[in-house]
Amino acid sequence: MRLTNVAPNHAQRILKQGLYSWLFNLKSFFFLAYPMLQLLCGVGIGIGILLGFASSNVGENSHLITLIFAGLSLYLFLQKKYYHQLLAWSDPRTGNVVNINSHSA
Repeated sequence: MRLTNVAPNHAQRILKQGLYSWLFNLKSFFFLAYPMLQLLCGVGIGIGILLGFASSNVGENSHLITLIFAGLSLYLFLQKKYYHQLLAWSDPRTGNVVNINSHSA
């Protein structure tokens, strides 16, 4: 095998191991904090929209504030929706069977 074929596989294996460890260890925190983080994003989007109506220099950055909070909200939504698929994909075991109850802490 050439070195160019080995390096991407090794990098992908390291990425999968790190992602699996991160997702598995932060499962409880993520599912408990998800509603509060989405609420915070909603407040941030609301503040960004309100700043858009302001007639000061802050109004120029309101679109950026709204975009950042909307992006964070979308990231959180997608992470929650595809959490189990990401966990199964990154599982280093051969069976790739991960049973997690998302309602338990």
